Formats: sequence, structure tokens, C-alpha cells
Amino acid sequence: MSALHEDYRGEDALNVIKDLEQRLRNQIDKLEHLRLSVGEALSSGSSSTGFDFIQQNSADLRTSLLEHQDWLGDLNERLEAVQLNTALFLQMNTKPRPQEQRHRLRDVLYLVKRRIS
Repeated sequence: MSALHEDYRGEDALNVIKDLEQRLRNQIDKLEHLRLSVGEALSSGSSSTGFDFIQQNSADLRTSLLEHQDWLGDLNERLEAVQLNTALFLQMNTKPRPQEQRHRLRDVLYLVKRRIS
């Protein structure tokens, strides 16, 4: 596998992690909005009105919360897998990067030229 391909895979994995983290933040924001909406409904005017609203929409709220919970669980598992794969990839990939190789080669050539002259 070429070093360029390995660099691409490392950057690609980091981009996937960032994307998953952003999606996770968005879902957390949605759940926070839902929590605040339920709190407002319960505290609006009379508590019976808020409670009636919650009872009328409880099936939808439960379904929505369960879907979000499942989705967040799946997203969390995927994020952990990507983080683990990235950590393993970085630990296993101890080869120097092409840029580092060029610098080393340049330094060796410089030393050889100095020795010759």
C-alpha cells in the first residue's frame, strides 16, 4: 500500500469521525429541543393543559424518542469503531511519511557531498 494511500485513509477516517461527531451533536440538539418543548408544555398556563398535551402526543413522543435513542446508539457504536480503527491504524503505521523520507534523503545526500569534497 502506498504512503499516499495510507495518508488518504488516515485523513478520511478523521473526516468520518468529525462528520459523526457533528451528526451526534445535531441529534443531541434535537433531543434538547424536545426536552425543552415538553418542559414548556408542562409548565404552560395550567399544568392540566400541558399534561393533556403530553398525553395526546405521548405515542408520537415515545416513537420519536425511541428512534433517536436507537439512532444515537448506532451512531455511538460507529464512532467508537472508527476511533478504534484510526487508533490502530496510527499505531500500526510506523513508516515515515514521504515528506520525512525526502528530508532524510536530502540530509544523507548533503552529508555524502560534504564527505566527497
